[in-house]
Amino acid sequence: EAPHGHFAMHKDHHALSILIPLSDPTADFGGGGTAFWSQSHPMEGMDSPSIVLKPKPGTALFWGGRVSHKGVTISSGTRVVIVASFSGPNSPREDVKERLSAGLGVRTILSAR
Repeated sequence: EAPHGHFAMHKDHHALSILIPLSDPTADFGGGGTAFWSQSHPMEGMDSPSIVLKPKPGTALFWGGRVSHKGVTISSGTRVVIVASFSGPNSPREDVKERLSAGLGVRTILSAR
């Protein structure tokens, strides 16, 4: 859960990430969206995102783990999304290896104001 209505810019460091919005950006919340940067090492607050997407409910966004992205601050309402990240058994991250061995390779996040 995002108590302040956003997630700071980050990279997931997984092979693949998927975001599926469950709420409608035209009816359920104001602001928001998912911002992506094309630069390999952008500086939040200094580099503008290359694109900000606000897909319709049920539309899936896919991106690789080396892509910088963030959940843009919502100004009103509630934004609800499902996010899943996947990595293979050769992942360099120990926490990913532990979750995969425990069967927890998928995580769900609700982003609310």
